[in-house]
Amino acid sequence: MNIRLDNTPLYNTTPVGATAPGRQNIRPNNTPFQNATPVGATAPGRPNPAEPSPKQGINPNATDEDLKKEGYNSSEIKDLKRTGKVRCESCDSRRYQDKSDDGGVSFQSPTKLTPAQAASAVAAHENEHVTRNAAKAEREGRVAHSTVRIFTSVCAECNISYVSGGETRTVTKKKAEMNDFAEKLAKENEENNVGNNLDIKIG
Repeated sequence: MNIRLDNTPLYNTTPVGATAPGRQNIRPNNTPFQNATPVGATAPGRPNPAEPSPKQGINPNATDEDLKKEGYNSSEIKDLKRTGKVRCESCDSRRYQDKSDDGGVSFQSPTKLTPAQAASAVAAHENEHVTRNAAKAEREGRVAHSTVRIFTSVCAECNISYVSGGETRTVTKKKAEMNDFAEKLAKENEENNVGNNLDIKIG
């Protein structure tokens, strides 16, 4: 038998949008659910993910005290300086100046160099000494023999290795004496290096 005849409504059916007898409308008249949170708002007691954390937006000129207040420890602060995210005061204030009596070379006044610039700049500066000493010796009828040393160090503040300076030592002799000096130096180097190197040719 057909359950619904002649458009007769089913027994106890309730029209759409109406409330059944004896039942309370769960959400009448667009009333919000209890404790509902509007879209885009932050639920009570929960952090807003849109708010930046204390460690976001680092000031490159921040001091150690500023960074510690933001929650960074000493190791993290040193790493920030090593990667260049925060200024290293030691590297920023470092200056290079020539201490020789040769006024014709570079760095006659304090010059700022970054750790990345220092290696090539100091090497070039020491090479100026070598070139000028050789030219001076030549004018005097002598021969110059120069040795160059480059010094490195590690910054205690940011832990970056950098070239801290250089030194050029020059010995000049008459040409005849220089030949003897060169032979003596070569012999000493040969004696000092005996057994230190092994050349092997296979095939």
